[in-house]
Amino acid sequence: MVVFFFSSTSGFENGMSLYYFPLLTSPLFIFNTRKTLKYIIIIFATVFILFLTSHYYDFRIFSIGNMGNLEFSKNQRLITFIMVFVALAIIGYFIMLKHFTVLELYQKLLRSEKIISDMRTKLNRKDDLDLENLVKLAMNDDIAFIPKIKSSFPNLYDNLMEINPDITSEEFKLCALLKLGFTTKDIAEYNHISVRTVQTRKSRLRKSFGISADTDLYKWIDTL
Repeated sequence: MVVFFFSSTSGFENGMSLYYFPLLTSPLFIFNTRKTLKYIIIIFATVFILFLTSHYYDFRIFSIGNMGNLEFSKNQRLITFIMVFVALAIIGYFIMLKHFTVLELYQKLLRSEKIISDMRTKLNRKDDLDLENLVKLAMNDDIAFIPKIKSSFPNLYDNLMEINPDITSEEFKLCALLKLGFTTKDIAEYNHISVRTVQTRKSRLRKSFGISADTDLYKWIDTL
């Protein structure tokens, strides 16, 4: 409504109609889900109606005192440019944010497919194990991951308990991720912790289960 008012004061040439462009562009990046699609439609329809109304009256519906003042016109143009620039910069931020989000999801998908492929090859099981869902739960750090890993590898927890009856939930989760072939970087990323923290937990796991430093943790967990 502010854009409508000021763009309809002294004709189309005052440049205030430029504000309509960020108004039409920004909703596409802010309201980007199916549930919020209606807001985009409302905004587009409102802008369209207001613009047509201003156009019908040649953008001279309202009047402001001292509008013809040269200094006022200069300041108005400058402020208009600055505000449009800022608005487009904000929109650009949302565009880049969405781009990086899509890129992250794509990289996550590629990594998921690699983990699943490696596990299929290692286990030689193609039908009876829902690896896709298992890896997805692990990557999302979902609380359902632990019950799922226990049902998918029923002997894993029991074998770990035989070695160390005092195994913690954190240690079992780490063992489960190692079983799936997650790297240190993977574990850190999907559990939202640092690489150093994962390395520390691996060292504690070795001490807790008496695993020597020259033993590969991934080969050790595969023997269980």
